[in-house]
Amino acid sequence: MQRTKTAVGSIAILLVILIGSLFFITLSTTVHATLFRELTNAVPLQQRQIVDSAVVQFLQHRKSLSAELFTDREIAHMGDVRGIFDGLGLLWFAAVALLTPFIHSRTLHNRSVYKILRGALVLLPLLAVSAIFFFEPLFVTMHELLFHNDYWQLDPTVSVLIRVYDEIFFQTFAGLWFAIVWFALVCIVWLLHKNLEKEQ
Repeated sequence: MQRTKTAVGSIAILLVILIGSLFFITLSTTVHATLFRELTNAVPLQQRQIVDSAVVQFLQHRKSLSAELFTDREIAHMGDVRGIFDGLGLLWFAAVALLTPFIHSRTLHNRSVYKILRGALVLLPLLAVSAIFFFEPLFVTMHELLFHNDYWQLDPTVSVLIRVYDEIFFQTFAGLWFAIVWFALVCIVWLLHKNLEKEQ
């Protein structure tokens, strides 16, 4: 029973960090604006910000995508993307709900959870390095697994999405996501380590 609680609690912590940080980066036009200013792109900065604002508001269910700005294929693809984000949002809330009683009961203050999260802390940089060297095949495989159609295969000559969110943007995005997740794990592992020291 204790092993099950440990596993569930550890997975819940990882899901809260992974999904929460992904949502923070994806839905923050401020973060995107910083990336746009720093990264070279053929699309003018103002147009990139207009497209980005429309995409973020669409993912937040605040506005529909305009047919004047996006093609039918892009709109269909972004509908699929929003569906995935909606599912991730539900998963994040479920993870938080699972985690709450563990925190109140201090069930997570044990050496097993500490070891699992410390292992994740070591594994994450290895995954990040792999993502750098194999970004394109991983990117394609991810899309093939997540989407049941080929709407994600957009033509860069007509797709504003491809031109705004190019490979350099996604590589930088992924690097920032890994960095935030790693920092959050460092903080949690450090806190667990301190609590374990006090209990000895």
